[in-house]
Amino acid sequence: MKILKKSEDNNKGLFLNSENEYQDILQIDNNELLNLANRLYENVKDLPSEDELLIEEIRNPISKIVMRQIYAKLLDFKDNVARFNAELDNIYSARRTNLEDESSDFSG
Repeated sequence: MKILKKSEDNNKGLFLNSENEYQDILQIDNNELLNLANRLYENVKDLPSEDELLIEEIRNPISKIVMRQIYAKLLDFKDNVARFNAELDNIYSARRTNLEDESSDFSG
């Protein structure tokens, strides 16, 4: 399911809330923003493309502005997910190597 979309009547932007229901973007709070980021981290394909989202067709100007801002932040986050994962792999790989070295010091 896409985490953002516009309403059928093009009046407002919608987000997929933590209960898997679409809700008015103007009602989003910090917890729901974190939920969107978490969903995106788990599956980057959940963020629609600009061509799918069609933000410019949203009639409510405030909803359009909020939708643009949230989409831009989520797009930036999506672009950095691969880098975040690589950094985590490097950190844990180095730590795992250190633990293996420490373990071999005790055994031998």
